[in-house]
Amino acid sequence: MEYLHELNPNGRMVAYGQELNPESYAICKADMLIKGQEVANIKLGNTLSNDQLYNERFSYMLSNPPFGVDWKKIENTIKDEHTLKGFEGRFGAGLPRVSDGSLLFLLHLISKLPDTI
Repeated sequence: MEYLHELNPNGRMVAYGQELNPESYAICKADMLIKGQEVANIKLGNTLSNDQLYNERFSYMLSNPPFGVDWKKIENTIKDEHTLKGFEGRFGAGLPRVSDGSLLFLLHLISKLPDTI
């Protein structure tokens, strides 16, 4: 955010996020406090099975997808969203192999883009 502010001092940046790991979540919230950001924008939980920012859309996103992590534990939840919501949900385009959590996460990110940019 500091680098982006250097590029555009008049830009308005607001950070949001969701983290599965409780320790990383706590560190992030502390960092948000130090930087004067809204702590409530950071959520704890599984992004894929419990999207706590489901109504939010973002023009820019940075992420650390779960490379090499499968989604077997949440398979039923993901398949239900795919079947019941189709393109109204995050996974309407289809589902990757259960062993490919990073591609599933990419579908999640695409769903967060605004309808027009």
